[in-house]
Amino acid sequence: MKRQTFIKLAGLTGISTLFGMKGLSALQKYSESLSNSPRMPVLFLGLGSPMNAIEENQFVKGFREIGKTIPKPNAIICISAHWYTRGTKVTAMEMPKTIHDFGGGLPPLLFGLSTVRL
Repeated sequence: MKRQTFIKLAGLTGISTLFGMKGLSALQKYSESLSNSPRMPVLFLGLGSPMNAIEENQFVKGFREIGKTIPKPNAIICISAHWYTRGTKVTAMEMPKTIHDFGGGLPPLLFGLSTVRL
């Protein structure tokens, strides 16, 4: 999707609160500051165990290997069906706040994790 198309669609679909930005014009300005990159693959990380964030297993090793084979992206789009708020939100910052999107009953170590710089 072209940036202009995204900006238009974002306005139509009700992006009303932008974290770390003043409005859609700021989002557009930010996106225009990014250099063009080659077409990137789409990776789907299905609903799995949050324990993958702290365990070393075949799943984690597989994603680590994939990470070695693709260039560093300019941006990442993350979509979650598990959300506590209404509306669509956009953030554009280097180190966004970590959202712990899981309930209790899990090891405290998971709740101490924060964003990792790419």
